[in-house]
Amino acid sequence: MSSLFKYVLGGLGLAMGLLGPCAYATSYTYTTVSMPGASQTSAVGINDNGAIVGMYGNGILVFSSILLGSVNGFLDNNGIYTTLTVPFAGVSDTTAHGINNNGTIIGSYTDSSGIGHAFLDNNGSYTTFTVPFAGASSIDVSGINNNGAIVGSYNDSSGMSQGFLDNNGTFTTLTVPFAGASNTFADAINNSGTIVGTYNDSSGMINSFLDNGGTFTSLNVPGSSSTSAYGINNNGTIVGIYVDSSGTHSFLDNGGVFTAFAVPGASFSQVLGINNNGDIVGISFNSSGQQYSFLATPVPEPATSWLMGAGLLVLVGGVRRKGKGRDKG
Repeated sequence: MSSLFKYVLGGLGLAMGLLGPCAYATSYTYTTVSMPGASQTSAVGINDNGAIVGMYGNGILVFSSILLGSVNGFLDNNGIYTTLTVPFAGVSDTTAHGINNNGTIIGSYTDSSGIGHAFLDNNGSYTTFTVPFAGASSIDVSGINNNGAIVGSYNDSSGMSQGFLDNNGTFTTLTVPFAGASNTFADAINNSGTIVGTYNDSSGMINSFLDNGGTFTSLNVPGSSSTSAYGINNNGTIVGIYVDSSGTHSFLDNGGVFTAFAVPGASFSQVLGINNNGDIVGISFNSSGQQYSFLATPVPEPATSWLMGAGLLVLVGGVRRKGKGRDKG
């Protein structure tokens, strides 16, 4: 390794060490995500390269589901939009739910009989995704990590929803083990294999869980009557929505510290996905009830910029000292 490269690593290492794992502020810059020509766009997932997937259409959208009109998936690659439509005969609707850094997209489609199916899109090559459990139906895929592990849900032979994990072909059923719990939905997985999702408690209310290697923990915003976790990144930041006495809100959970999230000027915001850079996607409604999608990009704190500069000064100083040493030689 060259001495110059060591100085580069040393300077950047000091900068990142000073910054720590939580270098981002709670302020964001906001960008509208909108499929050209569509009346409704729903941004659902984002990878670390900034590629966003979701669905669009010209119908009525409630939260992340378009109820009326035809639906297509989309890929937004830094402002370049591509329609995603499963190319099988008789397909009426396609929705994209997630994308990893390898560009693999997961989602769902409806066949000619009105039956829903899950799909994988590997750079334009579409395959139907199934689970090997007897009597499984209504299969949905919700999350994929960079290792190719996939989570989602299916209905078992009794009609109850069960979560699942597909770890490169090895399938495991995920069922929340809490007393009175039913209808487990696995929504997201990070690269460490930590999974978040939702379940119904004994009273029928929606609550969330964290599954860390088979150990399930209840995940609920303090003071809420219902919590739905939709995404988790490698830092363990979890996003979703909760309901309390004042209404429905979005949240960020950083190590058990819950923070409310809202797009400025929106009457309601629903966070649906987060990447490892802390970028967030979701949908919002304005005061007129018009729905739109957003990308929220974290803004570094002023102290963060100063510390990064300090690290770079160390880097530059080291390079200068190395240069002077060569002059003397």
